[in-house]
Amino acid sequence: MAIRWIGWTALMVVTGQVTAYLRSQIDPLVPSGQWHGLLSGIFVIVVWPALMWSLRSFARNGF
Repeated sequence: MAIRWIGWTALMVVTGQVTAYLRSQIDPLVPSGQWHGLLSGIFVIVVWPALMWSLRSFARNGF
């Protein structure tokens, strides 16, 4: 059971880091202004769960 929790935590950290990297790459492309923060937030809200969902088999089976 502990192995599953460690795997799940590692998966969350890795996908969080990948999301942060992708956001840093996309951030300059979003025009600055009133909508910049909202669009960046929506990007994170969509990408991080998508990465977690696509890689959930790693958390289920262990690394």
